[in-house]
Amino acid sequence: VAVAAAAAAAPVASAAWCVHASIPEFATAGADGVTLWRVTGGAAAEMRPGRPATAGVSYSKVPFDTLGAAAMDGYDPDPGSPVCTACAVAASGALFVGDSHGRLWRAALTGRPAHYANDPALPLSLCCQALPRGEAITAVAAVAGGRIFTGSA
Repeated sequence: VAVAAAAAAAPVASAAWCVHASIPEFATAGADGVTLWRVTGGAAAEMRPGRPATAGVSYSKVPFDTLGAAAMDGYDPDPGSPVCTACAVAASGALFVGDSHGRLWRAALTGRPAHYANDPALPLSLCCQALPRGEAITAVAAVAGGRIFTGSA
């Protein structure tokens, strides 16, 4: 099993590999939002079973499109960024993120420049209120055929 190690600034609730990417890339969701990580240069070549790649990991924060979300019927904005509780990446390259208020967000990870370094990723747009308000999404799974599963404890 190949392992990539990265130090996050805040607790991470969920992580998902970007299976569509041609180079090692993964997303994390947690207390400080969503981060897209890329294993670069020699570190990507060093990813072997039993040896974590720790050098050459770059990242970018994924912003939220809260203005677009405000236009949705029934949207109730929270102060600051949502607390992200779960994430999944579909084979199509779509990143799905659940938050602590039952909302599901989506960002397209395809179509970005090949060498984005620390440039921001495409923003997360609100998909829907997947669970009743106040019920956190604790699991997100991207299923074949464009279907998404969300769960809660």
